[in-house]
Amino acid sequence: MTQLPALRSTGTDAAAVQDALRVGVMSPHMAFAVHVTQLADGRWPIAACASDPEAAQRAFADCTHAVVDLTLVDSTEALAALLASCPAYVLAVAPNDMADEILEAVRHTPGVNACVREADLPATLEALSHPPAAPPGAPQAALAIGGWRSIAVWGLEGGVGKTRLARGLGLECAARGYKALAVGLGSPDMLPLGAGLHPEPNLAGWAHDPRPEALQAQVQADGDLDLLAGFLSPPALGQFAVQALDGETSLSALAMQTARLGYAAVVFDVSSQELAAPALKASNALVLVCSATAQGAVAAVEAYRLARREIGLTAEQCHLALNRRRAGHLTAAQFVGAVRSALKEAPHPVVVLDEDPRQDELHAPAPGAAWGGDAWRQGMRRLGDQLFGADPRAAPPVSEMRFGPLVFKKGG
Repeated sequence: MTQLPALRSTGTDAAAVQDALRVGVMSPHMAFAVHVTQLADGRWPIAACASDPEAAQRAFADCTHAVVDLTLVDSTEALAALLASCPAYVLAVAPNDMADEILEAVRHTPGVNACVREADLPATLEALSHPPAAPPGAPQAALAIGGWRSIAVWGLEGGVGKTRLARGLGLECAARGYKALAVGLGSPDMLPLGAGLHPEPNLAGWAHDPRPEALQAQVQADGDLDLLAGFLSPPALGQFAVQALDGETSLSALAMQTARLGYAAVVFDVSSQELAAPALKASNALVLVCSATAQGAVAAVEAYRLARREIGLTAEQCHLALNRRRAGHLTAAQFVGAVRSALKEAPHPVVVLDEDPRQDELHAPAPGAAWGGDAWRQGMRRLGDQLFGADPRAAPPVSEMRFGPLVFKKGG
């Protein structure tokens, strides 16, 4: 039996899904997927991740191409068994110190299409990160922004519709073909109630048993969107807040588990200020929700400063949404002017959503039923474009994918 040595790991995990191009990363190290994504410079998406052979077999069915860390198995025989029914094109990644004869055996293992050492992976992925220019007149493939998204929907004001916007963004994400999870952080939590779901099971159940399997058991289906309800009472939230910042029950740990479970995005509805810092720490994107008022401008300045200076989010990771704008409120230009008088680096609003007089009529508390009319749906689509890239529902088909000098043709 040909034994495969261990591979060092660096980084964290990542996952993202795109309809036409579905890449999987299989590794026992939580670091490996984001390491691959970083090498690709965020220009191609990850559709699934798996940390053991059993999970990899399930994930292969959702992939057109797979990057397999050879430490997932302990022999070439086990590798062949793993890939026996794999429909994806497989790029195997070997440890740098693997003997040449073992590497050659891997290359001849049934199911392996290509094999490179870990040191050669950056050059292999470089062409994918910076593809050659297309011939004049050739159609350009619209790819979603590569990389897993952990999004905090937050603001310092109450009553600006953070929960509704968080669910709307989650439904938009799911409608694009991404596997998405919305997480409520309220007490009592309104996120499941707005979807016609139950307040239990919920986040407290996961906190008692913080394993991926337990997380899956707490999730409810909101149409194509998965939903994890928040807390039943303020005491329950307060008890969780103590452990939400660090450790295995932190929101960061929860976010990493969603990546390992194959979610392309997790959306935190930060409707309680007690959990704002842990949620922002667990996120790589912020949707800052404000009212289009002078008070909202002040709140935006303070929230933006907190996100940038205390949490460390970059300007590119912060996105502004004005919600429930009514007659007499500031225009987007007036709001930006007020904010930038105190904070020159503040972003321009991605969306400005007017208050709908038919709010109660349009809000259908049923799983998968999106709230709002055409203007709301258009706003969610703009926000989705900002966070996830071009909408794959409107993208031309992708016929090939490049790993360095290799060109993998899409079947069909």
